[in-house]
Amino acid sequence: MNSIFVSKSKCFRGLDCLIASAVKHLENLGYRHGTIRNYQYTWKEYAQFTLENSKEKTFSTDLVFQFLDSCGISDKVETNMTFRQRHIRNVMHALTDFALHGCFQRRSHVVEKTKLSDNMEETLSGYEQFCHEQLWSPLGTIRSSKRDITRFLHYLDSHGIVSVKEIQASTLSRFVTSCAHLKPATLAHLVSSIRSFLRYLYMTGSIDSNMVEHVPKIRVRSDEHIPSVWKSEDVDALLAAVDRSSPCGKRDYEILLLAVRLGVRVSDIRNLRFENLLWEQARIEINQAKSREPLALPLTEEIRQCPD
Repeated sequence: MNSIFVSKSKCFRGLDCLIASAVKHLENLGYRHGTIRNYQYTWKEYAQFTLENSKEKTFSTDLVFQFLDSCGISDKVETNMTFRQRHIRNVMHALTDFALHGCFQRRSHVVEKTKLSDNMEETLSGYEQFCHEQLWSPLGTIRSSKRDITRFLHYLDSHGIVSVKEIQASTLSRFVTSCAHLKPATLAHLVSSIRSFLRYLYMTGSIDSNMVEHVPKIRVRSDEHIPSVWKSEDVDALLAAVDRSSPCGKRDYEILLLAVRLGVRVSDIRNLRFENLLWEQARIEINQAKSREPLALPLTEEIRQCPD
């Protein structure tokens, strides 16, 4: 495994070039200047450590582990690490991913800040318009698909692929491999979005052949999912298990009531405000986060008064 990292870093012509490319990657992903400076500071510390402990100034996973160990960070998950130690570990993980895959991913909720080339941005806009006007996809579905496709297009930009016509089967395989850190269900959703995007590209003539069959398949065990339908006795047992002797327990109990009694989505519960609760009319009024449609629900006595 170490030889893979070293050979990959050599294509950047040394550790300094690797770090400079990683910094540029952060800028393209839309990271703030202060965050980039923090990343650079840690990477420069690692570069100095490499210079003092190695004859060649190239990237090495062995030296990464040694550097983390010198900072009091083991390769095991530690619950008592300081904020700085967690930061160093995460920053070095990012550099390791970049050395292996030539990119690393932002968290999904901030992918929108990623900067794409004009050509890729135009392609993404066309796909978004197609989903809205031809597929009549819900806004939530479009936003989710757009985040996934942005990840993919930024990967292409990062690897010098200037047009979707250059996509090959190996490109798809390497991209999915670079996302191996994601949970299986998340990765399965990601590749599903990629398949939809490739069908669009083939239909519009943007690519010459249908590449869908070349997208790796992600298997998700059916028994890993939380059941979509619960028996009434299971719901009662779940509610009874909540400790309502504390404010946090009462809050959790109310959240569960909104979900199991009224079927309110998690996103809508999270966005719920006092102004949405019409006590005199015994009604809850919200604009749904997924569909943006208004919704009115009864504010039942069970929900109004959390029993002790």
